[in-house]
Amino acid sequence: MTDNAIRQMFLTAKSRMLQVNLEHYHEGGKMTEYGVKRPLQRPLIHPGEILREDVLPAIGLSVSETARRLGVSRQQVHRILACTHPITVEMALRLGKLVGNGPGLWLRLQQNYDVWRMEQGLKSELEKIEPAAVMPTDPAYR
Repeated sequence: MTDNAIRQMFLTAKSRMLQVNLEHYHEGGKMTEYGVKRPLQRPLIHPGEILREDVLPAIGLSVSETARRLGVSRQQVHRILACTHPITVEMALRLGKLVGNGPGLWLRLQQNYDVWRMEQGLKSELEKIEPAAVMPTDPAYR
């Protein structure tokens, strides 16, 4: 990447860094994912917020154009951008193709967000669960 390239970088929910070289991206390039060494100490954000605040502005697409390219309704895209609906496997496949980074990132973002939210909701119940000291070795338990 050249020093004068137009770049957009943002953190994902799993403390990963996405870097977009806009010049390269519009020529058919892909987003690149980088690891971040220290974990973030803040609540995870919905992948729809990342899509709304970082990805769509970086690639210069409106909601209508995004929906058209994804082959879905504008309402479906709006629900994701409003963080009221999750990124499904189907939508992850569509977004991964549109953005050029594959479905894995979108699925991990959604899974991490869902686990974090559920952990917050079940915190007191989870604290009551006593971990098993030894895992069963019987193959039937595997």
